[in-house]
Amino acid sequence: MKKFCGYLQLPPTVTFEGRQMRIKFLSDDRYSYGGFSADYSFIDIAPPPTTPPTIVTSSPREVLNDEVSLAKKKLVDWFMGLRRKGTQTQKWGHQLPRIAVALFLADQENFQLENRTMYEMNTELTIQLLSKLQGGGHLKRRDLSLYIPALMVACVDPRNFHGRDLVAELRSDIESNNGTGSPFELLVLCNAGDAMSDRDVLRMSTIFDSQHRPFWADNQAMATLALACASAQPGVTVDERTLLDMAQELKKRQFRNGTVDNIKTTALVIQALAATESLDRDFDFWAAIRALLAAQREDGSVGSFLDSYYVLPVLSRSTLLNVTANHCKRPETSESEALIELQDSHGSRVSVTYSVVIGTDVDLKRTWTLKVPVNSSLYSIMETVQKLDSRQQVEYNVINGKPFVSSVMGIQDDVETGFYWFTFLRKHNAEDSMLVEDSPVDMKIEDNQELILWYKSGQWNKV
Repeated sequence: MKKFCGYLQLPPTVTFEGRQMRIKFLSDDRYSYGGFSADYSFIDIAPPPTTPPTIVTSSPREVLNDEVSLAKKKLVDWFMGLRRKGTQTQKWGHQLPRIAVALFLADQENFQLENRTMYEMNTELTIQLLSKLQGGGHLKRRDLSLYIPALMVACVDPRNFHGRDLVAELRSDIESNNGTGSPFELLVLCNAGDAMSDRDVLRMSTIFDSQHRPFWADNQAMATLALACASAQPGVTVDERTLLDMAQELKKRQFRNGTVDNIKTTALVIQALAATESLDRDFDFWAAIRALLAAQREDGSVGSFLDSYYVLPVLSRSTLLNVTANHCKRPETSESEALIELQDSHGSRVSVTYSVVIGTDVDLKRTWTLKVPVNSSLYSIMETVQKLDSRQQVEYNVINGKPFVSSVMGIQDDVETGFYWFTFLRKHNAEDSMLVEDSPVDMKIEDNQELILWYKSGQWNKV
């Protein structure tokens, strides 16, 4: 091979001098070049570290989980922001039943009556329902199916709501309509502990199979949730293959971007698949989650109110199947125990009427007629009513060592609107009531008197 220095003679000569190396290349003498040499010097190079440097990275799922936690917080804040300020009783509005359920599923452990928000919802749900039931009115199935779950999470017994069994009413309405109930109504009954029958199981399967419209995946997802609930009840037989087939059918509806039809339906399908424990097969769960996160707006909401309502449980790793009253603490004194205690009181007793009135124009009025010991104070009567009805919680401001009413049923004195709690006394057969400014502990009750706690506008607001 011809090179610059002629044909090389191999091997070259290598010599070392101290920290230098010389390599001498010689030609084959056919050319005038005698060859050339190359000198190299050695330098000290630090050895490579025995342990490679640690690079801290987060997996895509860890990053996504952090994003989910942040999105959940923003969505909870958005729901909390729906609370109206400056109003007297309707602080949460007509969407309260769904708001209560969503916030419960987001934080089940802390949804207790000691929580101010939950206590306020407990009171407002009661007021809303009592208003609908005034005059012995009948609730529509839609109202029953919305309020029953809300009452459960707010620790109000839907089977004994002021003497009415709302769960039984919903069941009766469904049966009287040829047994046709929506998947959500059946889920509500199941969550409330109503016994599911073979006929109910057949209904859920039939609803799933009757695809009236190709984009009714939300209805199918709800039917799957209802059937999953029924399968957990003792004595109910549900073929596991049926649930798995339903789940598989829902998975087929997922688009490449992770969604199933839309945001609301995507969230419902995720809940249904979670209920059937089949999220990990043939469904791109993380793509679906990314689609939900991408839909969140700057204010924290995810699309419409309904979208947000169904998405929050998903971000909270929960489902509508988790609606329950198991978190509710049993009151120290039950209603029946309080009645026995009242009846067992010894000595002379007087008949009194105790009323709680909401609104200057008497929007709502609740009245109790009691027989109490002679010389009972208004304070002792209020405490007795609280034992009879746990919703009638009264809070006080203590002035000079004596309590004055500041809140009833979670409704507080409101300085901005000028609505306060006033105490009135009406004597037997009297037309007008008299404003009383004494502390409840100083107000002694006489026979046939009516005591009124009235949440109304102060007289100064009429100027």
